[in-house]
Amino acid sequence: AYMLTTVKFEDDAAFEINPRGISGFWQEDTCIPAGTTVSIPYVGKTEVPDRFSDPSSPYTVRISEILSLKRLIYEGQQLGNCLQDRRDSQMKYIQRARQRSSSFWSLTFVRGTEVEYQCLIE
Repeated sequence: AYMLTTVKFEDDAAFEINPRGISGFWQEDTCIPAGTTVSIPYVGKTEVPDRFSDPSSPYTVRISEILSLKRLIYEGQQLGNCLQDRRDSQMKYIQRARQRSSSFWSLTFVRGTEVEYQCLIE
């Protein structure tokens, strides 16, 4: 699961590690308890889908810091969001990363060899 969620790029613009000392997260063979409610910006509170609560189909959760421009764009492609092809959006994220006012993180779920990109966390 670790290798499936680790993508490296050559000739990439690197970002510095977050200055607060926050580290990523890794949890194997896990499920989200049924009935769990989360708050999603611009959407509001929503219940986690049942497919993440099935104990017979556990997954690995990984939250990893995005430390380069190409990785940020790759995440946008996987999520189908504005970072995949909108330069103005990319520039806003790059500026915050370089100023170290924000850090960006990828949340992925892995089942077997299938990686599910869930969201970008700032």
